Amino acid sequence: MKFKYYLGAVMLAIILFSFSACDNDDDYMPPNQDIITALKQLYPDVQDIEWSQKGVYYVADCWVNGSELDVWFDANANWIMTEMEIF
Repeated sequence: MKFKYYLGAVMLAIILFSFSACDNDDDYMPPNQDIITALKQLYPDVQDIEWSQKGVYYVADCWVNGSELDVWFDANANWIMTEMEIF
């Protein structure tokens, strides 16, 4: 009888830990138009833009003149930094 309770508790713990590892991407909000406009003003030739949010910053993963860039903005459309991979 104790074995059934022990097995049930272990199974419940495994199920709970499995669901707690799931990521919830539903709370992502795309950047407002001011941020998109700021990116296009900073890099007029920008292409293939994919937005993500890292903390309080909006990050545009994009291509400019054959280089892949990560361009960071705050919520007020202020440019924070640009990351570029150097090979």
